[in-house]
Amino acid sequence: MRNDVELMLGLRKGVSFGNMPAHHGVDLKNANPARVARKAAAEANPKEWTPPVLSAVATKQEGVTEIVAALDRHFAYLEQSGTLHARRRDRTRERVIDVVEQKVSTRLWKDSGTMAWLEEQLASVEEGRATPFAVADQLLRQSAELVRGEKGT
Repeated sequence: MRNDVELMLGLRKGVSFGNMPAHHGVDLKNANPARVARKAAAEANPKEWTPPVLSAVATKQEGVTEIVAALDRHFAYLEQSGTLHARRRDRTRERVIDVVEQKVSTRLWKDSGTMAWLEEQLASVEEGRATPFAVADQLLRQSAELVRGEKGT
C-alpha cells in the first residue's frame, strides 16, 4: 500500500519513468518503481513540497513522532515559500466577498422600493419585452446610483 501511495504521488508530479529500464530483463522484485517515481518528482521541482509517505500505528505509538515532524516541516515550508500567506489572503478575500454578497442581497431584497420596482418589471419579462438579465443589470445600475447619491450627501 505504501508503495502504491508513493507511486501515485510521483506520477501526480508528472514525472515519468525515464530512468527506469524496460521490464524485459529487469528483476522487478529489486526495482521499486514507486520510489523511483517519487525521487524523480522531488528532484524535478525541489522548490515544491513533496509530501512524505509515512506509516504509523497510533494505538502502538509507532510513527507519531515522524508525522508530527513532517507536519512541522510542511508548516515551515508553507511559511518560507509564501504559500501560507497566499492561502490566508485568498481565504480572507473569499470571506469579504461572502459578507459583501450577503449584505448586498439583504439590502436589496429587504428594500420595499426595490421590491416594488421589481414587481413593475415582471410583466415586461413575462411578455418577452425584457430579459431577467436586462432587469438585473438595470436594478444593479439603479442601486449603484443610489449608493453614489448617498456618498455625495
